[in-house]
Amino acid sequence: KKLCTAMKSAGITVYAVGFQVSNSSKEFLQQCSSGDGYYYDAFDGTALQQAFMDIALKISSIYLTQ
Repeated sequence: KKLCTAMKSAGITVYAVGFQVSNSSKEFLQQCSSGDGYYYDAFDGTALQQAFMDIALKISSIYLTQ
C-alpha cells in the first residue's frame, strides 16, 4: 500500500490488472491503481488481452523528453 501511495504521490500513473482474483485482491488493486479507468478486472484470457491492449493504447502517446 505504501508503494502504491508513493508512486501516485510522485505523479506516476498506476494501472492494475487482476486476473481471476479474489474480492479482497480486487479491492486492493482498485485502491492501488490511479482511480477509475486504471483497474481492469480480467475474468478470462480474452478480457486479459483486451485490458493490456487498452493500456497500451492509453500509454502510446507518452514519450520521454529531456
